[in-house]
Amino acid sequence: GDPLGSIMALAREPGERLQTAQREYELRHFSDPDLRAFWKNGVIDVVRVQTKHARRTANEILDRPATRFLSVLEFENESEDPAEDPIPIFVDRGFPDSLRELKFWARHRAPDYRPLYPRLARIERLDLFRPAHLGIPDLPAARSLRVVAFDKAQLVSLAHANLPRLESLCLA
Repeated sequence: GDPLGSIMALAREPGERLQTAQREYELRHFSDPDLRAFWKNGVIDVVRVQTKHARRTANEILDRPATRFLSVLEFENESEDPAEDPIPIFVDRGFPDSLRELKFWARHRAPDYRPLYPRLARIERLDLFRPAHLGIPDLPAARSLRVVAFDKAQLVSLAHANLPRLESLCLA
């Protein structure tokens, strides 16, 4: 039968069978062994991943029915290869409508996050690491914005950002 349907049915009775079914789903549908999925009500609610295969992993996350209701994505690109930049994938395909928290880190290069902003209208918490260009974020739902390795020269752009619900701002 449908593995996701089985997981949803088993979610009513948590236990070893449910955990086994969830892990089998992850192994079958995600190629990155470092991807960690956290399930809620039979679907994946949170994904945390540190990967050198960022483009493939981004596509897999967006392709899977189990991530259709994803609320938190913590995505760390560990590749030095510019061809592994997942931002064009997320710009082209978007994020699940349910996504409310996004942590986007790039270890070896400073990405340009500006193309992502139109896809982040529903994001309530956004963490960005080492932006090459922060630009002027338009994040109408953002309650928390954290920018690590922030260039003080980008402060002027941030002053013009559309952040009407912002409660917490951390610049480090």
